[in-house]
Amino acid sequence: MSPRVKMSQHSPSRASSRPRNYRVEALRFVAIAGIAVFHTFQELFAHAVEASTWLGPVGPAALADAAASGGVASAAAAFPAALALLGFINLLGTFGNHVFFSISGRFLIPSMAARAGEDGYWRDAYLRTARRGAVILFSVAWYAVFALIIDAWIFPLPGIGFDQSAWIVGGLQFIWVYLALIVLAPVLSWIWWRLGSRRMPVVAIFVLAVFAVNAYIAFVSPGEVERDLLEWRKIMSAVSYAASFISGAIVGELADRSDAGTWRRRSLVSLAAVLILCAVVEVACAYAGRADLLQALSFKSTSLLSFALALAALAVALGTPARQSSSASRASAVVARAASAILGFYILQSFTYLVWRPYADALLADTFSAVMAAGDPTLPLVAAALGVAVVAGILFAFAFLICSIAVDLLGRVSAIKAIGLR
Repeated sequence: MSPRVKMSQHSPSRASSRPRNYRVEALRFVAIAGIAVFHTFQELFAHAVEASTWLGPVGPAALADAAASGGVASAAAAFPAALALLGFINLLGTFGNHVFFSISGRFLIPSMAARAGEDGYWRDAYLRTARRGAVILFSVAWYAVFALIIDAWIFPLPGIGFDQSAWIVGGLQFIWVYLALIVLAPVLSWIWWRLGSRRMPVVAIFVLAVFAVNAYIAFVSPGEVERDLLEWRKIMSAVSYAASFISGAIVGELADRSDAGTWRRRSLVSLAAVLILCAVVEVACAYAGRADLLQALSFKSTSLLSFALALAALAVALGTPARQSSSASRASAVVARAASAILGFYILQSFTYLVWRPYADALLADTFSAVMAAGDPTLPLVAAALGVAVVAGILFAFAFLICSIAVDLLGRVSAIKAIGLR
């Protein structure tokens, strides 16, 4: 046996033996919350971008036209601060997805790579992979069965049925990409091990190439809103999440090699820098009246800002946690339990999207209209109406999230434990 193989046998990665980091679990929960808020405001942002094309330059005239239209989307398009906020919210969906993939890659790849030179690696790796895959497939089947039962005997669920495929295929793209990366993880981990010290430059080149193509998609050739499953832009979406999956392992390796105090300071500075960059870019585009740029910067999975924000957040989460009090530890355990529902939440909100979506849109529109009815459409009143609508939307997202987590923990998570998959 070669020296390299012996080293992999007797020097396991720190990632594989490290105790649970509750900051990472909290980051998972932040990712779920970000996805929930993103979906709540997704249509409003799209309509605001569309409205900006006929409102003309941002200013008092545009605001007057928007107020006359009486629509929340038109008002947001004419109010730069609101448009910038919606642009930032639109980053949260891809941010949440990148967080989920990067955390998974951070732990899966190093732990598998630590055993890549051992006899029986492939058998052991794919036994573990089969178990992880079984959890994903069971989760989809769990909610699919209940969705079909509800649609058949309780009340119609739009888009759900044996005669339709979009709800189980395209609607769960995130889930199927995750399953594909789980299946590929043993191969990626073996390549990771074989690359040795060359893996960081190789990953850097790969990520740069991916986001160069993504920039072309977002700013030059976005394609149709609805894409075929094997359309090349759709495939690039999966490749983008693969980039975050692998990059998460890189961030973890850098954290393992660094002094804890130095890493904590640098990661906090990095996160602050990315947040400031996002704010400056969103505000600049909004005040320049370039809603099209705001849309391109957060276009589907292509967003470099969302990717950078996710990795910076992961870097902070991987910092050595400070000593916790017993109450803080209990709170961390609650957050970790809630974060375990991220997979179920994603499936549940996707299957019921056409049910809750109209209520979210109506809430935003009605809240804005109710405040605007209090007086003449002055700048302060428009600002207040938009602010109240945003708060109402966020509260709706959080309420839906909490209900979904409760349903998932009581149902799917309990069932998984009962049949021994976790």
